[in-house]
Amino acid sequence: MLDRGSTKSGKVKVGDTVSITSIGVPRDFTVVGIVTFGQEDSLGGSGYTGFTDADARTHLLGGDPGSTSITVRASEGVDPAELAAKVAAERARLEQEIARVDGKLSNEKFVAGAPAAVVDAERAKRERYVAELAALGEG
Repeated sequence: MLDRGSTKSGKVKVGDTVSITSIGVPRDFTVVGIVTFGQEDSLGGSGYTGFTDADARTHLLGGDPGSTSITVRASEGVDPAELAAKVAAERARLEQEIARVDGKLSNEKFVAGAPAAVVDAERAKRERYVAELAALGEG
């Protein structure tokens, strides 16, 4: 997943292949989603790339099974406290959205009465929110 700011500046869309270099080795990845941070295209102007835990361990950490997080440094001029606050706010927003969707999907009347496309859209929203939350890492 990439932040919307990076996809705009790089003219990248979902399904495109991007090359990311880590541990000295460039690797190609397929963009599977675009994330925003509330109404912001990026976190304080910094680029963002999200991976599943397994992909991060394999491709960014050299397969180290003991690694549980990745630490990043904000770009020059970006206040780390402000950046951390934005990440925390986005985590809280995503957690609220997941809870809201879970409430809908656990409501038998909603699931039984809504058109299948509406229920499927809610399930897809939930998957997207969970992936975005996972991409933010642990708080």
